[in-house]
Amino acid sequence: MRALHGVVPMLVTPFGLDGAVDHTSLRRLAHQQIEAGADGLAVLGLGGEGGYLSIEEREQVTETVADVAAEGLPLLVGCTAETTDDAARLATHAAASGAAGVMVAPPRRPDWSTDAVRAHYEMVARAVPNRELMVQDAPGFIGVELGVELVLRLARELDNVGAYKIEALPFWENAVRARQAAGDRLRIFGGHGGLYLPDVLDAGSAGLIPGTDATPQLVRAWRAHAAGDHATAAASYAELLPFMVYRAQSLGLLVGAAKALLHARGVIATPVSRLPGADLSATTRERLFTLAERAGVL
Repeated sequence: MRALHGVVPMLVTPFGLDGAVDHTSLRRLAHQQIEAGADGLAVLGLGGEGGYLSIEEREQVTETVADVAAEGLPLLVGCTAETTDDAARLATHAAASGAAGVMVAPPRRPDWSTDAVRAHYEMVARAVPNRELMVQDAPGFIGVELGVELVLRLARELDNVGAYKIEALPFWENAVRARQAAGDRLRIFGGHGGLYLPDVLDAGSAGLIPGTDATPQLVRAWRAHAAGDHATAAASYAELLPFMVYRAQSLGLLVGAAKALLHARGVIATPVSRLPGADLSATTRERLFTLAERAGVL
């Protein structure tokens, strides 16, 4: 089972005009990301609107993309859920479908104690003992912060907790603390659509999990940095930065922007979303496309 590394885009979940998951577009998107140079594929995270799909829909999305990823790329499946039973079920299904790893953020339960959160992760980890469990800490999107110390505790106590997607800011501070305490025991991944790419690279992270709208540029930057060509990596990032800053204003804009651009390129059939705030106004869309053209992503 290939380990996740490098640029692993989080696929949007395409929907038809009737609101149903569009598996034809999803399959086309997965192939397009592979052609763009992705080192792996990810589904059903925040950018994949996983929280707005039923359990059955999420399993079907996993199966569709797993079929494409079986051609040679590792697959990461988001298994965050509001109950431990649902998270464990999703993780078990992901493993059975061939996923290399599962990613789990905490439920939106600020009333849970540290011990309750730890028990949640333990049950999910036990459900997939032969798969890597990536802990996602994204308080700005979820409203619950795990914190570095709890993630480090999970990595010490649960054998298959081996990856940490840091979306609690500042990224650099949290990444350095995690690396100093855990060393290579805990592999670091960045997110935020690639907005903090220089910090992700310079922290020696294992990978980046961005969206799907700038994959070739992010892959070019990642591979240049890995080859020691930091000037090319910096130039690629600088070219993207205005575009990335604009769409990072909210999760709705991140998802809506990706879908609008993918639709304009003919990759997905519609820009329809279930996530509130992802339906872009004409004004927002016009500005998005202007910045995308300047960045070379449209």
